[in-house]
Amino acid sequence: MRITEQHLRQIIKEELLRLAEQDRDRDGDGDADFDDVRVARFTASGMPKGTAVARVKRKPLGKE
Repeated sequence: MRITEQHLRQIIKEELLRLAEQDRDRDGDGDADFDDVRVARFTASGMPKGTAVARVKRKPLGKE
């Protein structure tokens, strides 16, 4: 089976979209909200993910 360049581009595009969907919920609460953005910012600055999630959840902006 030969794969054309167009077909390969489509496969890559679909895989990137699938990976992007998986990575949106960073705090494990089932939704993609501002808390997930805050966790992403904290982890990008070097904070461990567990610490970032705990910090986001205890702040007034965090939802229980």
